[in-house]
Amino acid sequence: MRIRERVKTVLLNLLVLTSFGLTVLLWNNQPQFEVIAPATYVEPEPLGIAHDVEELIRPQAIVFHYGQDRHTKASPIDPPYTMVASQMEKWYFYDFNLYVVTAEQWQALMREKPGIEIRYRAGIPISVVHELFTLRGEMSRDIEEIDRLWLYLEEDEDIVYALFISSEEQKMVRARTVVSPKDLRDSYLRVGNTLPEQYLKVMEADLYDAAQLKISWRTFYLPKETSVMRLYHYNYLPITEKALMDAFFLDPTLVRRILERDGTIIYTDGSRSIQLRPEKQMFTFTDPALPERRGELTIADKLHGAVAFVNQHLGWTDSYYLDKILQRPGEGDVFVFRQYLGAYPLIAGEGNDGETITITSDEGQVVSLKQSLFDYDIYINFDEQVVMSGPELFAYAREQQIDLSLVDDAYLAYRPSVYPGYIKLTPVWVLEKASGEQLLIEAASRQAEGRGTTWTGVGQKRS
Repeated sequence: MRIRERVKTVLLNLLVLTSFGLTVLLWNNQPQFEVIAPATYVEPEPLGIAHDVEELIRPQAIVFHYGQDRHTKASPIDPPYTMVASQMEKWYFYDFNLYVVTAEQWQALMREKPGIEIRYRAGIPISVVHELFTLRGEMSRDIEEIDRLWLYLEEDEDIVYALFISSEEQKMVRARTVVSPKDLRDSYLRVGNTLPEQYLKVMEADLYDAAQLKISWRTFYLPKETSVMRLYHYNYLPITEKALMDAFFLDPTLVRRILERDGTIIYTDGSRSIQLRPEKQMFTFTDPALPERRGELTIADKLHGAVAFVNQHLGWTDSYYLDKILQRPGEGDVFVFRQYLGAYPLIAGEGNDGETITITSDEGQVVSLKQSLFDYDIYINFDEQVVMSGPELFAYAREQQIDLSLVDDAYLAYRPSVYPGYIKLTPVWVLEKASGEQLLIEAASRQAEGRGTTWTGVGQKRS
C-alpha cells in the first residue's frame, strides 16, 4: 500500500510540474495571429472610356461669313473645323454687355459682315460656358444659355466683337475679344474659303409678326451642291447582362432576377434596379435613394456629376456628345448625349431614343439612366451615296407637301436600322421644328441615282 501511495504522489507531482511547465510555455510563447483584412469592393473595368465634360461638348458646325451673302460651313471632320477648334481655348473675352440690334443690323450681320459663327447643338448654360472659354469679368445675368458664338468684324471700328447668342431666349451679349481683325481675315476666314458654299436659311415663321419685319433668331445653312456620304453596315456587340450587373451593383450575388409578363426583365438588389426591354434592346437603370442636400449646385456641377456617373460605370462605349439639357426645378434635370458617327448624329426618328444616353439627375445625384444595349464594333462594308443639296432637298419637300415655314433646322444624319447580326446606317436629311419634332428624309440624291460608285471597305473599329 505504501508503495502504491508513493507512486500516486510521484505521478501527481509530475502532473503538477508538467502543468506548470506548460503554463509557463504558453505564457511566454503567444501564437502569432494573422490579421485578416476586410473584403474590399473592386470596381470592374468599364466597357467604354472616360471623358471630361469639355470633351463631350463640341460645336455642331463652324460657319465662315465672307460678306455679300457668301458663307461656307465646316463639320467636325473637316480640317478648317479642327484648326479653329484648336484655337478656341486660347481666346478670351471681356467687357460684356447685353446687346440689342435692329432687324437691319441683324441682316447686315448675317449677310454682309465678315466673321465666324460657332454653332452648338444644345443650349449651353452660362455656368458651363465659363468652363469652355476664358471669360474675364461677369457675363450679363440676363442671359441663361447660348447656342451660338459669333465673332464678326466691325470694319468702321476695325474691331472684332463676339456675340454670345441665345436663340431660345432671343437675347445676345456682346463682348470684346483677343481675336484681331488680322487673325480673323488671314487665319480663320482663309482656311474656310475652300469649303462648299452654303445658302443661309431663316425660319420663315420668325420673319413676320403682324406684318412687321423682326429679327429672325433661328437660322441654318444648306449646301448649294450635292455631296457624298457613306451608307454603312456595322457589326455590333451586345452589352451583356453580366456587364450590367458588374457595372451597376456593388454585390451582384445579392441581385434577384424578375421576369414580368410583358417580357421585361428586372434585376434588383432591393434598392437599385435595371429594367431590360429585349424587344427594344434598351436598358434603364434607376436608383430611388433620396438625394443628399448639398447646397446650391449650378447646372455645370450637375452636368459634371452626370458625366462622372457614366465614367464610373459602363463608360462611354461609343462616340457621344451633348445633345440637350432640360432644367426642371423640382422634377430633376435631364442630360441627353447623342451618339455620332464622325460628324453625323445617329437619329432613328419615330420617338426612338436608342441612339442617346439619357440621364436624370436630382440635386446632382443620378436617379435614372437609359441607354442602348448595342456597342458598335467594326463596319462590315459601305456604299458611297451622292446626297441631295439644299435646293434639291427643299424642292423635294415641297413636292411632298411638307410645310417648310416651320423648319427650324436642317442637317445630315444617319438613321440606324437593326437587322440580325448587323446595323445599317443610312444617310438622311433631318428637318427639325423649333418644338423638336423631326422629319427624316432619305438623303440620296434623286438626280444622281444610278451614278454612284459602290465600294467595299475593310472592317474598322468606329471612331
